[in-house]
Amino acid sequence: MSWITNIGPLREFLQASRQRRTDFLICSDSNTVFGGYGQDHGITKALGQKFPLYKTGLLSANENYGAGASIGYLFQHANNGSRTQTRPITIVPGYNDYIPDGQQGFGTAHAYWHMVNPQTDTNNTGMTVYTGGPWDVNAALRYSFTYGTFLTASGPGAFRPQIRRGDPPYTQLAIAGATIDPSAPNAIGLVDYDLDLAAATRNYQLDGRFSPSPTAVAGPIFFTWQWFSWPGITTGTSFNVIGYYGGQGLRNMLNYQSVTPGVGWTEYFRQIARAQGTASPKVCIMISSGLNDRTDANPSVGPSPQPTSSSDAGYADNLRGLIEFYQSEWAGTGYSGADLYFLLMCSHPVSSPDDSQLIGYREQCALMTTEYSNVTAIDMSRYNAQLQANRTTWYNTGGSDTFHMTQTGYEEFYELIINGIMDEADGGGAGFRSRGGSRNRLLFGVR
Repeated sequence: MSWITNIGPLREFLQASRQRRTDFLICSDSNTVFGGYGQDHGITKALGQKFPLYKTGLLSANENYGAGASIGYLFQHANNGSRTQTRPITIVPGYNDYIPDGQQGFGTAHAYWHMVNPQTDTNNTGMTVYTGGPWDVNAALRYSFTYGTFLTASGPGAFRPQIRRGDPPYTQLAIAGATIDPSAPNAIGLVDYDLDLAAATRNYQLDGRFSPSPTAVAGPIFFTWQWFSWPGITTGTSFNVIGYYGGQGLRNMLNYQSVTPGVGWTEYFRQIARAQGTASPKVCIMISSGLNDRTDANPSVGPSPQPTSSSDAGYADNLRGLIEFYQSEWAGTGYSGADLYFLLMCSHPVSSPDDSQLIGYREQCALMTTEYSNVTAIDMSRYNAQLQANRTTWYNTGGSDTFHMTQTGYEEFYELIINGIMDEADGGGAGFRSRGGSRNRLLFGVR
């Protein structure tokens, strides 16, 4: 029996990624960005060895309230400590909801950045992209973000987007033609902004900034999403974090992802479409959970609630709820259901033999492929032999913390996963081969 159940939809998505821009999105537990790397680091790196990466992942303008939460493989939020934040927004009704799950409990760190007049911030703001990875800092690139406009009664605001060298002497490379006053339109709305940088030999990190430091960003301002992209890359994919929940399972993933239905998710998917440059975006949502579900004694919260979320039936119910939530939000945007895919990946194995509850959850993931269209499930215990053989260097703290991995572990393990998926897809005639840089090697003699 194959470790991949219903590979057809995933193969179709991967084929599309050779012909156009696509995006992977992930909702997971603490493994998403554990230690500052996690699945975000490992999967992005592995995908970059197989596909062109046409953009960084989407970052919220005020990730973790300005402190940064380590989202991003060789790119990150400009983290200069706590960012001024005014919430809830009463002068701009509805703006609260433009970030899905923003500022909710122990969940994701995505958050908008809002200041009122006369608040100011002179810290570095925006994001940074680094050398030494998949991002070509010498190519023509674009810094994109979205900001809100205000009524003139809110008082004048000010910011002036910039791209600069990210290390000394911090040379200015591109800047908006003039300072932007978001109150000038005397209207409430959102504006998409792009700042382009021409190709040149640079070989150094780049900063996208809302305003040149130490020039203050002055309220009222409202920023949502930001990213770097490469206009010359018209095919390939990107990896984005939509939620990470330390110590939580599917029940709370569903609870918190659904806090702001409607406008928040409509706006998020619109941003994905904007980045892809199409009115018909194509997305694959990865859902990864299992370790924390095992101890969740609360009733499930899906379409058919079960007495305990830790049971196979409870896990399946919460998983159905999360799938159906994303399907509903996607449909609400008007995008085609045929362009929304799912990859279900129950947590990595933590023991040998595999944990009995995780085995049950893996089976439930596989069964989901018979209930919903465009769903593929993978069994990550396929590579448990390699994981156990390298447990002292791949698992966290020398192998004593098997719930998490080291940077090496996330890189090596998810390279195996992505290479394995690509090999299976190729077996169906998709024509996938290693893109320059992938070692595609065998570890512990098991493929």
